[in-house]
Amino acid sequence: VTVGEEGFWAGDSPNEYANPTWWAKAMGQDFRRNHLPESIDFATIHIWPDTWGRPEDSFQKSWILAHIREAEEELGKPLLLEEFGKSIESVDETEERNQVYRSVHQLVEDSVRQNRALKGSLFWNWETDLIRSPGSYEINAWDSTFELVKGHASRLREIRENKCAFRCEF
Repeated sequence: VTVGEEGFWAGDSPNEYANPTWWAKAMGQDFRRNHLPESIDFATIHIWPDTWGRPEDSFQKSWILAHIREAEEELGKPLLLEEFGKSIESVDETEERNQVYRSVHQLVEDSVRQNRALKGSLFWNWETDLIRSPGSYEINAWDSTFELVKGHASRLREIRENKCAFRCEF
């Protein structure tokens, strides 16, 4: 069970400075408080470089890393990057989207390898060419971005196969 949220911090949070924009603190979310109850099994965040006006890779990495730290140190719970994506207007912008995916995938893979809190990511969203529209986050089987997703899934499977599924100490 989780709450499913952007991961914003409220105005009175010590991590408010890490929010992507000034209005985030007023959205009724507080990452730590919302995920703290024992009935919440794992924490979630989203990252929307276009919507938030924060396209720089350095912000995206710091956003994810700040949540990994808080999930580990304050919550003691796993973290899922529940929604992420990059909107493109044309095929010419595909490489920009691919860079966002590469960056996210690397952070997830590193976290899983190191037994850190971030355990996975879900991209937004899968579509077909029948309903695709410009300015969208959609990817499909013909996009180079989908090749990145498949490669990421394979690497995660390999990482997990090389780890003990349960506590290995006896």
